[in-house]
Amino acid sequence: MKVAIFFLIILSISGATYFIVTASLAKEENISHIINVAGRERMLTQKISKKAIQIVYMNDANAEDELIAARHDFEQNLNGLIYGDDSLGLFTLANEELHLQLMHVEEHWKALKKDLDDVLSERGDQESLIQRINSVTDEMIEHLDSVVEMFENRGNQSLQGLTTRNTILVLFNLLFAIVLFTTWRLLVSLKKSEKKYRMLVDHSPLGIVISKDDQIQFVNKFALETLRYSNKNELIGKPIYITIDPECHALVKSRLEHVREQDEIADFVEEKLIKQDGATIFAEVMSLPFHVMGTNNTLTIFRDITEQKRSKSEMQHMFKELNDIKVALDMSNIVEITDDKGVILYANDKFCKVSKYSKEEVIGKTYKVINSGYHSKEFFAYLWKTIQAGRVWEGHVKNRAKDGSFYWVDTMIIPFINNEGKPYQYLTIRNDITDRKLAEKEIHLLATRDDLTKLANRRVFEKKLKEAIAHHQQIAVLFLDLDRFKYINDSLGHHIGDRLIKKVANRLRTVVSQVGFISRQGGDEFTILVTDKDRCFLSTLCQEIMDEIKKPYLIEGKEIVITCSIGISIFPEDGKTVEALMKNADVAMYYTKDQGKDNYSFYQNKMDYIPNKVMQMELDLRKAIEREEFVLHYQPKLDLRTDKIIGMEALIRWKHPTLGLISPLEFIPLAEETGLINLIGEWVLRTACLQNKKWHDDGYSSLTIAVNISAHQFRQANIVPKIAQILKETNLTPHFLELEITESIAMLNEEAIIEKLIELKKLGLKFAIDDFGTGYSSFKYLKKFPIDTLKIDRSFISTNETNQKEPSLMANAIISLAKSLTLEVVAEGIETSEQMAYLKKHRCDVGQGYLISRPLPATDLNGVLRDYYHKD
Repeated sequence: MKVAIFFLIILSISGATYFIVTASLAKEENISHIINVAGRERMLTQKISKKAIQIVYMNDANAEDELIAARHDFEQNLNGLIYGDDSLGLFTLANEELHLQLMHVEEHWKALKKDLDDVLSERGDQESLIQRINSVTDEMIEHLDSVVEMFENRGNQSLQGLTTRNTILVLFNLLFAIVLFTTWRLLVSLKKSEKKYRMLVDHSPLGIVISKDDQIQFVNKFALETLRYSNKNELIGKPIYITIDPECHALVKSRLEHVREQDEIADFVEEKLIKQDGATIFAEVMSLPFHVMGTNNTLTIFRDITEQKRSKSEMQHMFKELNDIKVALDMSNIVEITDDKGVILYANDKFCKVSKYSKEEVIGKTYKVINSGYHSKEFFAYLWKTIQAGRVWEGHVKNRAKDGSFYWVDTMIIPFINNEGKPYQYLTIRNDITDRKLAEKEIHLLATRDDLTKLANRRVFEKKLKEAIAHHQQIAVLFLDLDRFKYINDSLGHHIGDRLIKKVANRLRTVVSQVGFISRQGGDEFTILVTDKDRCFLSTLCQEIMDEIKKPYLIEGKEIVITCSIGISIFPEDGKTVEALMKNADVAMYYTKDQGKDNYSFYQNKMDYIPNKVMQMELDLRKAIEREEFVLHYQPKLDLRTDKIIGMEALIRWKHPTLGLISPLEFIPLAEETGLINLIGEWVLRTACLQNKKWHDDGYSSLTIAVNISAHQFRQANIVPKIAQILKETNLTPHFLELEITESIAMLNEEAIIEKLIELKKLGLKFAIDDFGTGYSSFKYLKKFPIDTLKIDRSFISTNETNQKEPSLMANAIISLAKSLTLEVVAEGIETSEQMAYLKKHRCDVGQGYLISRPLPATDLNGVLRDYYHKD
């Protein structure tokens, strides 16, 4: 009896041990999934840093959307790791050390989000933001690496634990078989002590059921609890099949028949049992013959293996995930495994694709096969020192492929540690970042070089200047600006302007590169740094620069001539800081422009008023429109055949409240640069049309009014409807409006210009080319454009005195050309009777100049009109 009791106790202990082991298996955390999420957080951190750089330095619109998406994913995963998230399969961490590391990440993330918002909204110093973002993301990556390392250590411990548990389970199964056999022997002898037998069986950690002819005769307490029945009477006398899943009925029937017919034990099989509430469990079941008091019964013993099955399924799922990770890693990363000496044991397909070596060519070799020679011995010494100490090494490595080409890889080398704590293998994971390195190089160039000219930019120039000041060198700063570049840029188009800037930069290199450092400040402004040179040398250099720049440029068949103005400041007398030297050189340049351009000037204190004067004039010009300070003067145009005034040219003047009458030569260029020319031009056109309509009403009904229109105005998309509206508002017949355009308008978009001219011509307007012969005209424009009149520039008339032939021949040639094209010809600048006689002799149609009348206000022209208009 003592022996029987001992074995039943063993039976109970072994069952309890088994369930403790399987329960611990079921509670293992899904470490692989958490590592996967933490690793993804690390990649998202790198991606966030990269996209911020692209937004600031490359102006990449797509990068903004990708940055916002990466931010959202990072924050969702981080919250899940810290606080748990069922949708992500994450639970709240119990480990305080892991939780602390993640809280550090969360603190950095809060700071990083503000900087990312500033990048997206373009607030603050973008370069400083990028530096701060890179610093914060590096710290976040360190904390995330610590998190991953902690989880990996826990994973290794869990796997070691699983190995130990498997050993226990093997011993348990052996013990369980012995116990079962012994139990069977005990049950035979229990006839003599049924009371003790029932007590032991009831308290067994295994389910025990006795049946006769498939009817339940006995069921122990453990079986009732497992199947969720409250008392034995709910099962005793019932068919044993009510506790068995229907899909297992055939298997159970076969097993019970075998026990009854063969009178021997049926081996353990797996079955599905049904609880009272309908739920199913998995059980490992064994049946054996059981003879009590002359009756043939069947003893069935089972143990619940549902949790074990679930743990096994989870382990299979984990191993599947690990395999999926390996596949994904192989597809997206370069992966190699080496021994502790660096000999390559494994290389994936990605390694072969990038390095252009086959696996056979690298297996058994060291990394020397792809060494580019770029990195120093110290670089590799530190790498080996790190990984041999059992630490992960990360960095960027430049390798050489089989064909000799170079490629960059973001590299992580992970040591595999043996039981002695020493590395025995190394796993290397690399990402090809060649494109990223090229982009970084491009970003560096963008940050230091002007994109159009490839000269140094303002930032680099100021850095060079600062270094020169620190060394107390003799320094000169030359500030160069092209004269009337905006006019060329607007007239010929920005693509021509860009090409002109590039050609100017190349000429500056030719003259300056051996003696100074050149940069482009932006637009048409350049700066030059010259050291250890005196004023005499600087004067010679400036003259060489001006002579070189003013040589003609041929761009797309157009010959362009441009000049420049240069301002010079010298250290230390003109300033001791970068800001002071740059400002004063700029002031000297403005002074040069104010003195007539195409020259150079050394800075003097008296020049400080020049920029202020320009700024004040711009401010006053804006107010002049509101205060109606502009007036029109009109210069008559005389028909040289009838000596009658046939029209007027409207000329704008600015009656400044303190400076008096200002010539358009002073303020029109400024109006064009500031964009105010469109408002001013519209005012001129409306005022001139109103005045001409008044003259018509006063009896001078055949007068034509001529209004100058600039290339800037003609570039407006709505110029045609705007002119039509003014004619409608002023009630002036379109035939009495003549628009004077310069030859430069023809160099705008040819097709667009022709279309606008034709539309205006259909309205009834006339067109004249002003200052003909001084620009870049081509005869094809005279044939293509709907022109009515050519105006001979005054320069071809003013020298027409005392029988000088060349100017006379030029004027005569223009008259002949106009006649051959059936165009009317107008001569400007007639100041003497000799000039008038010459033009009449050569059949010039119309004359204009001081000999006839100076430009006058409309009220002062009544007498002139009477004298000429009513001549017999």
